[in-house]
Amino acid sequence: MFYNKMMTRKFHILFLLLPIVIFLSSPSVYAQNKKQLQTKRAKLQREIKEINKLLSKNKKTKQNILSNLGDINKKIEVRQEILDTYTQEAKAFAKEINTNKKEIDSLEIQLDALKKEYAKIVEQTYKNKNKHSDLIFILSSNSFT
Repeated sequence: MFYNKMMTRKFHILFLLLPIVIFLSSPSVYAQNKKQLQTKRAKLQREIKEINKLLSKNKKTKQNILSNLGDINKKIEVRQEILDTYTQEAKAFAKEINTNKKEIDSLEIQLDALKKEYAKIVEQTYKNKNKHSDLIFILSSNSFT
């Protein structure tokens, strides 16, 4: 019984001391955990700052890309307008060429008509030259006898 009483007493003492020991050792563990948590929190905050920097950079990059895309689209529009202008110029030149071809054809027809008329005049002049030359020969003589 004495042994039992003593064991019970030791058990009570141990039971009372155990929370005290845990409580006293806990601050060092808590301090260590607290320090680790503070370090982890600081690390996470640095990561958040880095992520924010990347997001900001990506946002700027996105804005640059969007700006470049806008510039490229404007460039495409201007080049399309240039192509449209070239097409209009080509159509105008083709129309002018067709007009000039028609004028050339008309002038060639007129030229052929003038050549034929000239040929007739030359032929008539040659035929009339013989008739007139006898008359001129007679009239140009000093005497008719």
